[in-house]
Amino acid sequence: MDVTLAASLLALLIITTMAAGIWLLLHLTALTAVFRGNADLVASPSAPRASRGKVIAAVALFNLGWIGSVVVWSLAIGA
Repeated sequence: MDVTLAASLLALLIITTMAAGIWLLLHLTALTAVFRGNADLVASPSAPRASRGKVIAAVALFNLGWIGSVVVWSLAIGA
C-alpha cells in the first residue's frame, strides 16, 4: 500500500472516529436511553434529544472508524 494512500485513509478514519465519538459524548442522554438496562447504564430523567437511529449510526461509525484504522495500519506495516 502506498504511503500517501495509507496516511490519507488513516486520517479520514481518525476524523470519522473522533467526530462520532464527540457526537456521542454530546448526546450521552440519548446513548444511555438506547442502551438502558445494559452494563449499569442509567438514563437521565430528561428526554433524549437524538433519535435511536442516529445513536446507532454514530456507534456504528465510531466502530467502523477505529476498526478501519487498525486494518489500514496493519496493511501499511505489512507492505
